[in-house]
Amino acid sequence: MAQNPSVKAETLCEIIEVYGTVDFPDTLGDFIAGVLNDMQPGWVTRYHGENIFLPFSCIPVYHSMKFTKSSNLKHLEIVDAIHARRKQRDSHRWIIPSHFNTVLVKGREQTGQGNKGM
Repeated sequence: MAQNPSVKAETLCEIIEVYGTVDFPDTLGDFIAGVLNDMQPGWVTRYHGENIFLPFSCIPVYHSMKFTKSSNLKHLEIVDAIHARRKQRDSHRWIIPSHFNTVLVKGREQTGQGNKGM
C-alpha cells in the first residue's frame, strides 16, 4: 500500500465531479457493509450498504500504488501497479477526462469465506 496520499483530504463531492465516479459513495457503503458483515451473501451486504451513513466528507486519495511481494524485506518485487489521474484541461482548455484503474484487494487475514461476490 502507498505510504502517503497524493491528496490528503478530497471531498466526496470532488471525487464524484473530478474523477467521474458517480457511484463512489454507494460502492464505499457496500464495501463497508461487506467488511462489517463478512459472512452474509452479497445481496444482503448491498442492502445494508444502502443504509450506511458515512460519518465523514473527506478521504485521502492515492494516485499511484505499487503492489509488492517478497520473502525478504530488503528486496521487494513489484507485481502490479495502479494509477489514477484527475480530470484536467490542456493548454487549449480542452478537457482531458479522468483515468483510473479498478482494484480488488484481498487482505492477508481474509480466508476467502463470505463476500464471494465482492
